[in-house]
Amino acid sequence: MFSSSLKKLLPQMLKDRLKRLFRYYRKFTSERWAEQRAVKIDGFCEEIDKALWSEAKKFSLSLERTGREKILRSDVRQGGAGALPLIYFIVRKIKPDIAIETGVASGWSSSSILTAISANSRGTLFSSDLPYPNIKGSDKVVGLIVDDKLKKNWNLYLGEDRVSLPKILSKVESVDFLHYDSNKTVVGRELVWKLVEPCLSQNALVIFDDIQDNYHFRDLMERLRCDFVVFEYSGKYLGMFCIGARLHEVLRANLSK
Repeated sequence: MFSSSLKKLLPQMLKDRLKRLFRYYRKFTSERWAEQRAVKIDGFCEEIDKALWSEAKKFSLSLERTGREKILRSDVRQGGAGALPLIYFIVRKIKPDIAIETGVASGWSSSSILTAISANSRGTLFSSDLPYPNIKGSDKVVGLIVDDKLKKNWNLYLGEDRVSLPKILSKVESVDFLHYDSNKTVVGRELVWKLVEPCLSQNALVIFDDIQDNYHFRDLMERLRCDFVVFEYSGKYLGMFCIGARLHEVLRANLSK
């Protein structure tokens, strides 16, 4: 009986092992792809606008300090900060009228975008966030570190991207900036991309976080054949691209704004 049961289990065990090995190999190769193309954020941003990059780094240090203080007073722990100075720098530079982000958690990227919007004196941020289902009380602390004075330019939608984004997109004419940091699966990324792509304005900028997790960003760039850049940040990788023109041209075109 034991031998018979073992024979039945072995095929499934082998399948599970092969799936795990394939996922590991896929992540390893996608990370290598990102690593081989990554450029320094400092060098890229300083070349575009040295003074603004200095401003962005000072802002990031200030936000990390005040943000940590707020989080320490909370009993709920969520995801950490990402490439905050880059996000602030890009939003300050391109001055989007409509910005969309997926994934909020404590609100690190939200604060970066909203602070840049405030400094620009123009723009609105629409955010989609699904609170962590396995963390009790996470729905109560979405955007915890976002300063109240910034919320006048913020529209937050709680729920899955597939539900929230159609509601958001029905309220805007076009999207100038997209920051993706929610469901990291290929399916999740592609769902959002298919929803948002038709609504992107000419020369809109798009950032995908954690592109080392799978092939989605690589395959998307091969499909679109557009100008893109990969950055390494804290051991992870993010990709930024523009469909309408070369990135440097778009960023430099906003110098006079």
